[in-house]
Amino acid sequence: MFPYFSNPIKNFNMKMKITLVAMLFSMLFMTAQTAEQRAQIVKANNQEELQNLIVDLKAKELKDQVYAVDFARQNNIPMFIQNQNGSFDQLMRVTEEGMPLYFTLDNTDAATSTRANTLHNIGILGLNVEGQGMTAYVWDGGPTRIDHQEFAGGTRASHGDGQTTLNGNSFHSTHVSGTIAASGINANAKGMAPQAEVVTNDWNSDSSEMAGFAATGALISNHSYGIPASSYSSVPELIGKYLQDARTVDQIAYNAPYYLPVYSAGNDGSNNTANSSPLGSLAGYDKLTGDKVAKNIMTVANAQDAVINPDGSLNSVSINGGSSQGPSDDFRIKPDITGNGTQLTSTFDATITSYGTISGTSMASPNIAGSMLLLQQHYNDKNGVFMRAATLKGLTLHTADDAGVVGPDPAFGWGLMNTMAAANTITENRITSRIVEKELINGQSYSITVESDNVSTLLASISWTDLPGAINTNGANDGTPALVNDLDVRITQNGTSFDPWKLTSVTSNGTGDNTVDNFERVDVVNASGVYTITVTHKGTLVTGSQAFTLIVTGEDNDFAITSTQNRIEACNSQAVSFPLEYLANSGFSDAVTLSLANVPSGLTAVISNTSFTGSGSTTLDLSNLSAAADGTYEITVNAVSPSEQRAIVLTLRIMSANFNAVNLTFPADQAVRIINTPRLDWDDELNAQQYRIQLARSNSFGRPFLDEVVNTSFYTVAPSLLDPGSLFYWRVQPINECGTGTYTAYSFTTFQCNEIDAALGAPISLPDNNNTGIQSTITVNEANNIAIGKLTVQVVSTHEYSGDLNITLTSPAGTVVSLTSPNGCATPNLDVVFDNDATAFTCNTTAGAPGYTGVVAPVGDMSLFEGETINGDWILTVSDRGPADLGTLDNWKITFCETPAVLSNEIIEDLEFAVYPNPSNGLFTVAAGSNNVNTGNAVIYLLDLNGRMVFTKEVQDASRLNETIDVQNLTNGLYLLQVQQGSSRTVKKVLINK
Repeated sequence: MFPYFSNPIKNFNMKMKITLVAMLFSMLFMTAQTAEQRAQIVKANNQEELQNLIVDLKAKELKDQVYAVDFARQNNIPMFIQNQNGSFDQLMRVTEEGMPLYFTLDNTDAATSTRANTLHNIGILGLNVEGQGMTAYVWDGGPTRIDHQEFAGGTRASHGDGQTTLNGNSFHSTHVSGTIAASGINANAKGMAPQAEVVTNDWNSDSSEMAGFAATGALISNHSYGIPASSYSSVPELIGKYLQDARTVDQIAYNAPYYLPVYSAGNDGSNNTANSSPLGSLAGYDKLTGDKVAKNIMTVANAQDAVINPDGSLNSVSINGGSSQGPSDDFRIKPDITGNGTQLTSTFDATITSYGTISGTSMASPNIAGSMLLLQQHYNDKNGVFMRAATLKGLTLHTADDAGVVGPDPAFGWGLMNTMAAANTITENRITSRIVEKELINGQSYSITVESDNVSTLLASISWTDLPGAINTNGANDGTPALVNDLDVRITQNGTSFDPWKLTSVTSNGTGDNTVDNFERVDVVNASGVYTITVTHKGTLVTGSQAFTLIVTGEDNDFAITSTQNRIEACNSQAVSFPLEYLANSGFSDAVTLSLANVPSGLTAVISNTSFTGSGSTTLDLSNLSAAADGTYEITVNAVSPSEQRAIVLTLRIMSANFNAVNLTFPADQAVRIINTPRLDWDDELNAQQYRIQLARSNSFGRPFLDEVVNTSFYTVAPSLLDPGSLFYWRVQPINECGTGTYTAYSFTTFQCNEIDAALGAPISLPDNNNTGIQSTITVNEANNIAIGKLTVQVVSTHEYSGDLNITLTSPAGTVVSLTSPNGCATPNLDVVFDNDATAFTCNTTAGAPGYTGVVAPVGDMSLFEGETINGDWILTVSDRGPADLGTLDNWKITFCETPAVLSNEIIEDLEFAVYPNPSNGLFTVAAGSNNVNTGNAVIYLLDLNGRMVFTKEVQDASRLNETIDVQNLTNGLYLLQVQQGSSRTVKKVLINK
């Protein structure tokens, strides 16, 4: 027997079955942020890539979990380890080296330390920012007690993954959730954001669920768990290294640019034997593991209670000795930030009125996550939009209180979070600070001049969400940067250049050219006068551009003009008003006049108050919108004093109910051999805000089986909706708040599947306790020897102990894939379909039902068969690996699905390109051919043979195409590479063989 605890293993098995349904349910109902706010966030997402990630990550998680169970049984190790405090560690996966990896668990005082309380009602900032209308997401070791009195009896907390049965880790998840959002019935346990909502999930399937919630507009999540450094005792070279776990989180964050995951650093700080091969041979450093090394997250260290002065400034703070130190192997500044996680009082799970006091980076992390949630709320209150994740991270690091050594270090990171300073930076934006979200185009730079306030240190920082880096497969402590797009910031004055901070060794820092961090900050002490701040980049930006945020503090401006609503979309029959706010520095009283520029001809535009001598508000009222053509216009509001001028640009989109027909681009009308998960594409229509898409089996669309409204000009169909070899009709209708347009309809036929039955005349007896077993052969000899796009295998067996069976399938080409391996399932018989896209098996204990039943994922990877042709001998090998139980193979069959025509047959001659090397290890170049004269933008897609998009990238000027594609994380196999311009596409086969 293995020490499976009743609650953990129940959750583990049930999670695999219900997580996606539960997640979708939660996405529908847990929406504290408004629908409009979420829609704006989602517009910035790469939704298609996120949906692909959800599918791929879920499949990987299931395979990892199944393999972990099998590994535990074979090696007689526990899936769950009970800890003395009642919590448990859980085996999550096994490394390639055979190392089992277990997840383990990593408030008045906390809010005071980070100054989150200064934003609260009656706080010293005079605000009332407590998380109203905001949602935080929590992943942890077990379900949270959501009916705790601090969560208003469950009205401000929910289970995002459907897991509701409390377990040994629920005290921890409840404590973490309370640290973020406890209302303060117990004043000592008041959370950072006491009016926010929390959506909680257990740590099984965390990555796929993160991608799912990010796709719906999530802003912040907390992860107070991880793999301790001591788990890597036999492979210390993996500690601090940029590996798949880190890359996965970076993928999610890159495709959801408003989503910021927050991770605890870990509690190995005082364990100087955790890493036997640390950076610089310094035992007190280099203890960060797995996803904590990711670039696009916030990794949090743990400090003692800080001593805070009455004005909110920091007096002193000390690190908690148990907090794990960095840096990463490429000398990035990790951890990023420090919170208070020492002796925090928060909610516990025993009853709805339970509380407890515990310490660790697990507590520091939600201290930071909850504080940053307040900053998002405050920024939205001031600007009408949320910050990008890179902006939020950059703002937090920019305004942190330095602690420990001067400058950043691998214990505190950039220091102790100062929520008050960050909030003031938002409030004073454009007067004593600025927060600028920009995009740097390849080969360009961005410069501004600022005037120092001659008192404060002038700080300029840049932050950006970087592309996922290449997995580091080199030796121990290899310093190859994980950074992809390397941006730089400099401050200059009269020929003197000031450089950003960086780590110069494990124990030292300095200033200079930072080539590893995606946050850089330049400090000019004793600044005086006017300075130039410049943002540039090295080399070639991989995607042709890079979004970034520039933050400046310590400057001095006399006045500014702002708006809490910079963009309005309206019908041409409406009148609209932009709120305007004039901000004046305390020492400035000159008269300032407001005027307009670039108002569309025919519109009536009136500013209600155009003259100011001190701070105040006014409105820009616009009417007679029908005089202008439908479209988007940028209107400038100028604020002019006798000595200087400021401006703000407002965006007005004018719409009507007059739509052009939507141009459907893929699949082409009446296209055949289309995949069962096609991406349906159409061109944007000028007036559309959304599109209604329908799928039906009849061209009358009387009963469409899909009817959805989307914000994008594409829709990826779920694989369960489309049958092979069937005719389908689809149509798209443009929609806006003024009305709806007419539908445009096309049809297509999906690819065909062939079912071939072994048709065994009589059951074949299986030798008991015999590793060789029996073989059964299906000989395929089809006139159309199709290449396999996908296959499934049905196996029926009568056996007294189904868990003894070992089943493999061998193709005519000699590829062998394991379908099952001995797993301890004591229920007799097997009647199952093995499908790579299904969920992992669970032993069926229902009386009279087979032990294996339904559609399940195989132990091995049947995608290895993809690309092979079907003709020849297919061999099923079945062996009984256990004693004293008998059985037979009753029948089996294979269903082959052809490789679909994933893409359109329309190919244009001037879109010629080469791929080299091919085959490759996943690193190859796509280059334009000599006859490619089309200079328009193009998109590169890489698809697997099931039609799932595994890589996409937009490039400028297809005639000069020369792009290096890094997909070394993909499994070996055949892929289809498409270069597309508009509705024209060219395709080549790419083989990855590592």
